[in-house]
Amino acid sequence: MGPDHARAVLLLVEDDADYAGLVRLTCEAGDLALPVVHVSCAREAMLRLALGDVRCVLLDLSLPDARGMDALHLLRELDPHVPVVVLTGQDADGIGVSALQAGAQDFLVKGQHPPDAVTRAIRFALERADRQAAERRQEQLDDRLQLREAQLSEAQRLARIGSWEWDLVSGEVLWSEELQRLTGLADVDGEEAFGRYLGLVAEEDRPQAARLFSIEAAQDPPVVVRHRLVRRDGTRRWVQGHMTAAGWAEDGEPVRVIGTMQDVTEQKHAEDLLAHQALHDSLTGLVKREVLLHRLERVLAEPQADGSLVAVVFLDLDRFKWVNDSRSHAAGDRLLVGVARALERALRPTDTLARFGGDEFVVLCERVQGEQDVLHIVQRLARAVERPVLLGGMPDPSLAGVQVTASLGVATALHGVHADAEALVRDADIAMYRAKERGRARFEVFDEDMRERATARLQTQGELTAALAGEQLQVHYQPVVDPRTGIVSGTEALVRWAHPERGLLLPDEFVPHAEETGLIVGVGAAVLAEACATTAAWNRARTSALTVAVNLSARQLSDPRLVDVVAEALERSGLPPHLLCLEVTETVVMEDAAASARVLARLRTVGVHIAIDDFGTGYSSLAYLLSLPVDLLKVDRSFVAAVTDDGPGAAIVTAVIALARTLGLGVVAEGVETLAQRGTLVDLGVGSAQGWLWGRAVPAEEADWVQALGPAGDVPPLLVELPVSRRPSSGEGRAPQRPRVPGRS
Repeated sequence: MGPDHARAVLLLVEDDADYAGLVRLTCEAGDLALPVVHVSCAREAMLRLALGDVRCVLLDLSLPDARGMDALHLLRELDPHVPVVVLTGQDADGIGVSALQAGAQDFLVKGQHPPDAVTRAIRFALERADRQAAERRQEQLDDRLQLREAQLSEAQRLARIGSWEWDLVSGEVLWSEELQRLTGLADVDGEEAFGRYLGLVAEEDRPQAARLFSIEAAQDPPVVVRHRLVRRDGTRRWVQGHMTAAGWAEDGEPVRVIGTMQDVTEQKHAEDLLAHQALHDSLTGLVKREVLLHRLERVLAEPQADGSLVAVVFLDLDRFKWVNDSRSHAAGDRLLVGVARALERALRPTDTLARFGGDEFVVLCERVQGEQDVLHIVQRLARAVERPVLLGGMPDPSLAGVQVTASLGVATALHGVHADAEALVRDADIAMYRAKERGRARFEVFDEDMRERATARLQTQGELTAALAGEQLQVHYQPVVDPRTGIVSGTEALVRWAHPERGLLLPDEFVPHAEETGLIVGVGAAVLAEACATTAAWNRARTSALTVAVNLSARQLSDPRLVDVVAEALERSGLPPHLLCLEVTETVVMEDAAASARVLARLRTVGVHIAIDDFGTGYSSLAYLLSLPVDLLKVDRSFVAAVTDDGPGAAIVTAVIALARTLGLGVVAEGVETLAQRGTLVDLGVGSAQGWLWGRAVPAEEADWVQALGPAGDVPPLLVELPVSRRPSSGEGRAPQRPRVPGRS
């Protein structure tokens, strides 16, 4: 950077004071407008030059501290852009040429130049230096411009943005390199470039894309058009074009237009993916609830001359949670995908299938012709679900042995009749729950009675949630006795609900609702904790310890925290594990015998005993029974009620006792109500029983038989010798008794 000309000086480097005075006078007379600063050596010259205000240097090459060309080289190195005029002695030819080659602007020979030669040489040096400075600035500007152009080109390449300019006066069109790369069009020139571009635009997008090159459109706010481009190599790209006027004539008409074309293919694909994900289930690819409801609203609003119906089928897989928990979440996901594909194959072309979350699917069936048509659709869907799940055409080994069924609910409405889409889906949901209540693997058609029951169920669910928080649930205890002596050996814990308005409710009135909603997990944990604590307190006052039995529901058995919940209840209460027996029904166990066996085995590691409830009423396989870690079989009350000396009940009980003895298991008979039943059971060798004959379930504070070591109730003992009915386990001398959350007594 050169010196400020307003403060610039002429630096005279001369050790001859007389000659320096002469030069000063000559410069002042020549009107150079440059103050002269005189120094007598190279060192002082360098110090002055470093100040940055030297406009030109008159340099004598014969200095006391520099000889020959040394001073010139030093000054040029310090500032190569300050012009230097060299003053030489008599030997001018060689030194002068060398000085010019070393960068001096001119040279003068002392004593051989006219008086004005100094000022002329200085002016020449200044003019030449100014020209050189201007050239350097232009070169720098050109370099910056080239750099900016390169940067812009690279930025356009990275952003996939091509640009164009249109001079409306001359018709000249400038097309950027990136736009040529984007379109595959090269050597474009003039307005015909626009026609060539539009020739690549998808036909259906062409009218809108033409606005990007319209003079009329340029008079409006900026034009933005997203369109499809089919390049010469056949590839399709999404392009977003932008055009605006950038210059106007005095009459307000545009004279210059600029535009850009950006490749937004990846952005469009991302937007499409987000839109698809917003409307479709990520696991199965089916449409979501919102899409089906929107379509249902439209279908309901369209009247049909043939009087056809709109049907909504709400489908829920039976016991899916068991599969999800007992196998793995990944296996459960694969099951859902397989079911979704199976349902799709069973649909009509006009049907819409959606996943509502979890294991719930909803089918919208348009133009259904009467009840028979509905029946055919539901049967087809049910059969599709029950077929083996195939992934890639092959059975999924992780789901081997899983029997898939579904409960279905159907609700219908007329086309064109005012109906609420949400309400119709809700009605189908209510019907589905009714199908589950009636045994699963079936379908129900909605009616108004279902709505009333659903309303009552929702009310019960809310009240039961409050009951758990408000400690309205109570545990009652029924004695389990030795039928020969009537002596109490244990108790069965049975839950009751002290409803603030409806009074004391038995399990059948609320446990099914708790099972459906999952509240049974909390109910069961509360009953277990209280039963263990109460039994432990009783046993601290007794010489003979009582056992306690607590039932496990299907939801509890599939709860991953079950083992921890049992262990915590035992630890907090101080009840020895062998005095607790956990009971599951035969039906629950056989839903997935292998998974049940794993859960029961983990419970056995805690030290508790396991019982199979309602034995004989389900569909158990003896092969599975041999592998299950159980200690006790519970004979269902329906068989006990039929017990006579020669009746079928006695035959079944006899078979159960024989099976139990073979397997080393204990037997308990439930529902004993008469002396005749007790006598027959004793004759058959049953060692444990319970029922109203010895007492109903009562609150802990009313269980008087807990304190007695003699017979329960007023029934006298039968003093007969009986064979041992069960092999003792874990050092226990008496069979643990049946646990039950939803008790029937």
